[in-house]
Amino acid sequence: GPQVTDTFVRSIFREQRRQIEMEIRDAMTGMSLEAIEEEVAAYAAAASDAESVFLDPDFRPFLCCESPPAHLTPDEERMVLRGKGHCE
Repeated sequence: GPQVTDTFVRSIFREQRRQIEMEIRDAMTGMSLEAIEEEVAAYAAAASDAESVFLDPDFRPFLCCESPPAHLTPDEERMVLRGKGHCE
């Protein structure tokens, strides 16, 4: 099979993002453009977070970490989760 490199992983994420975005748009046909774009943006942010985890050279046990405080905005929470040492 292909060698798994950062470039290969990024290409898979790019391909999957395009496919899922098309599926979201198809599933939301007839809904407002604002609602569709909001859903696409939420998926894109989650995909970006996942890509960051997959490409991080240092494994972080993110599944057993303490959750960020509830008062954080999604952008603040994303910064905390991507921060080095969050689970240490």
